[in-house]
Amino acid sequence: MTKGYACVFVCFSTKAIHLEAVSDLSSEAFLASFARFSARRGLPSQIYSDNGTNFTGADAILRKEFKKFLDTIPQETRAAYGVQGLKWNFIPPGAPHMGGLWEAGVKSCKKHLRRLGTSARFTFEEFSTILARIEACLNSRPLSSMSNNSSDILALTPGHFLCGRPLIMFPERNSEFVDLSYINRWEKLKCLQQQFCRRWKDEYLKELHQRYKWQSPQENVQVNDLVVVQNEILPPTEWRLGRVIQVHPGVDRRSIERRRKQQQQQHYNKGTSKSLVSSV
Repeated sequence: MTKGYACVFVCFSTKAIHLEAVSDLSSEAFLASFARFSARRGLPSQIYSDNGTNFTGADAILRKEFKKFLDTIPQETRAAYGVQGLKWNFIPPGAPHMGGLWEAGVKSCKKHLRRLGTSARFTFEEFSTILARIEACLNSRPLSSMSNNSSDILALTPGHFLCGRPLIMFPERNSEFVDLSYINRWEKLKCLQQQFCRRWKDEYLKELHQRYKWQSPQENVQVNDLVVVQNEILPPTEWRLGRVIQVHPGVDRRSIERRRKQQQQQHYNKGTSKSLVSSV
């Protein structure tokens, strides 16, 4: 048994996440994971990362190989392939806050995976399988509504940008509450993945519902808005969506509106009294 790692790739445009199992933190191991990522997702034009030695070493190796490739091809084909290079951007040293986009992806994967898999031991194949299943769960999260039609409850997900449609997994029975000591390795992987998705969905929905006081104004839920309904018995890549057909403002909403009208009336009366004093 040796220590294993997970390499996280995040798309800056679609917020899609790609997870790869890595055996160590060397540049060669990262280049192997990057080759698997590029073979399935395509070669990116730019990469952003921190200043890890494995990343800086991989950047130097890729630059050296690309330069050798340009030196070996004919002059007439160099113009066609010379623009297909990869630009690597590193954030300033000691500034991890500038990589908040991929740090959020690392948090989504790492927090619950460490809680569930701390006492477990996986082979490289099992670890790759559970990372792929977690990746499908993360890429199934709804980003926005597909249309403004009130009868349409389809949501746009990162999976639409990856395969052109929502991510669908093979239906499985719920094995979260089965004793792990009496099931085989495959059932254990399914159980851990289901527990991860259930916990992550619950936390994700709570973060969407957070209200930060006195920082930034946020609109309340209105009619025809697309909302996510919490349901713990759905499959990992399924989300229950709905449309708001009617809104019932609470007492606090009425009191706020009443207080605002009173302040406007007091401000108007104060301005009127000032004008009368000045005229006298």
